[in-house]
Amino acid sequence: QQSSNTTSSRSGPHTAALCRRDGRVLRGPWIHPQHSAAAGQARPDMTAPGREKKSPPPPRLTVRPEAVLAVGRYALLAAVCAVCYSSSLHGELVHDDVWAIINNPDVRPGSSLKNVFSNDFWGKRMADNTSHKSYRPLCILTFRLNILLGGMTPLYFHIINVCLHCAVTCLLMHTCERCVFEDSRLAFVTALLFAVHPIHTEAVSVWYRRQG
Repeated sequence: QQSSNTTSSRSGPHTAALCRRDGRVLRGPWIHPQHSAAAGQARPDMTAPGREKKSPPPPRLTVRPEAVLAVGRYALLAAVCAVCYSSSLHGELVHDDVWAIINNPDVRPGSSLKNVFSNDFWGKRMADNTSHKSYRPLCILTFRLNILLGGMTPLYFHIINVCLHCAVTCLLMHTCERCVFEDSRLAFVTALLFAVHPIHTEAVSVWYRRQG
C-alpha cells in the first residue's frame, strides 16, 4: 500500500496522483498549473466556420413612385420657368434699373449696412420729404450680394431673378398641395399657370422689379 503523501513523479497534464481525503484514497487526474496555462494558450479554436454569427444584410433602399412623381413635377416647373424667361438673360439695364441699382449708393458693397435699414428703396432717407417711402431692405441686400459676387454684369442679375421665380413657383405648388387642394394634380396645374402667366414678365425680366 502506497503512502497517502506519495504522488506520482510524472508531471504531465493528465498524470494520475494519489491523495488522501477524509481517510479515503482517491485516484484522479492532476494537472500542473504551468501545463494548464500552456494547454489553454495552445488550444485551437474549435468553433465551426458555419456557426459564426453573420452580420445582417444592409437595408435596401426603396423608392416610392409617389416621391418620383413629386420630384418630376418640381423639376418640370423649374424647367418651364427657365425656358419662358431664357430670352431675358441677355437684356440690358432699362427704365428704373439705373436709379435703383447703378445710382443707388446703398447697393455698393463698401457702403454702410446700416443705411439699408434706414433708407428707402432708392437710397434716400425715409425722413426726407423727397423720399418715395418704399421700404424694401431685403431686396437691397440681394442687390448688394449680386454686385459682390458678379459685379454689375447684367447676366447675373437676370439669372438670380429667374431662379427666384422658379423657387416661388415650386413653393406655390407645395403650399397648394398642403393647404388648398387634396389632389396634387390641381396644385401642379395652378403652379404651371403661375409660372407661364405674362403678368410676371416685368417682375422677372427687369432688375429692380425683383422687389415684386
